[in-house]
Amino acid sequence: VENRGRLRELILGGSSISAQTFLGICRACPLLKELRAAWGLPNIASADVDDLAAELSRSCPLLESVSIQRDVLLLSPAEAYAMHFPNLKCLDLEVEDPDGGWEPYEPSRFDKIEAAAHQCVGAEQLGLSRCTVSAALAERLLRTPLRSRIKCLYLNDAIISPQTILRFAAGLEVLETIVFPDEISASPEFFTSLAR
Repeated sequence: VENRGRLRELILGGSSISAQTFLGICRACPLLKELRAAWGLPNIASADVDDLAAELSRSCPLLESVSIQRDVLLLSPAEAYAMHFPNLKCLDLEVEDPDGGWEPYEPSRFDKIEAAAHQCVGAEQLGLSRCTVSAALAERLLRTPLRSRIKCLYLNDAIISPQTILRFAAGLEVLETIVFPDEISASPEFFTSLAR
């Protein structure tokens, strides 16, 4: 409260803070652009994510980067709460593992992903790192307004076919940057097609 609302970034972790106290802090910081509620926040992780995100969005309407870790039913930000934050710069479908490891994650809540794609009008980046990216997921994403917004596509450690990468390259109208999977195996013809 004493910062007089000037705080722009808040990162919190390893605390038994209540969801109400957390929201009170956020209400006192309406200019926040980045919010990270990291691991070790049991009262926030167990709160209803839709209610929490809706209140955070009302309290901090300028948020461009939001991470709210969940303890149960691991879903990506795009499937859990992103639709509440229209100014997000990156629509992220990656799931962070609390233990630091990772398994490929296959996004499945297409209804939530599509809602986030429509609501997140500030998104210029699409995060598919560590995801299993099917052709069906790519087609669904390309049918949303993201096709005319996404400038950067993150595919770090993604499981994705060269054909699906080419489909994204052709379908994302303002794409400028692709971060390829580390283990990409593609033919010279793939790169020729990509350049076209």
